[in-house]
Amino acid sequence: MPSENLSKATQGLLSRACSSSSSSCARRVYLKPHPEKDRMQTSKLYTSSVVVLSLASLVENLAYALPMSYFPNYVQLLGASIAYIGFFTAAFTAANATLSQKFGGLSDRLGRKRFIQAGLLADVFLGTLTGIIWKEAFNIKST
Repeated sequence: MPSENLSKATQGLLSRACSSSSSSCARRVYLKPHPEKDRMQTSKLYTSSVVVLSLASLVENLAYALPMSYFPNYVQLLGASIAYIGFFTAAFTAANATLSQKFGGLSDRLGRKRFIQAGLLADVFLGTLTGIIWKEAFNIKST
């Protein structure tokens, strides 16, 4: 078999192994090249899955970062103190850090759909409750 069908690295290994003075390599051994394995496989970096996951991650990060950027100014305009803003932000971050793994494991076992629905219902309920509490706390008159 002609040696030009083998890669240069394979030819070098074979010639070094067979040129030694040992008697176990009295004749040259040629391997048949595998057409798929000898070619360097290239993969596309930006597949559709990577693009979709990147965009989903961007939206998730924006959904977290945007409210946290204007929240301090908003509640300060409503009359909250700087200490209250710091306490609320720290409590939110601590709750997020401690509960995300526990709820992630539960959603893996029980199904994501239930947790998404429960989260949306809790968001509506707690958002309404927050508005009612702020209205009563600051005696805001409805127009």
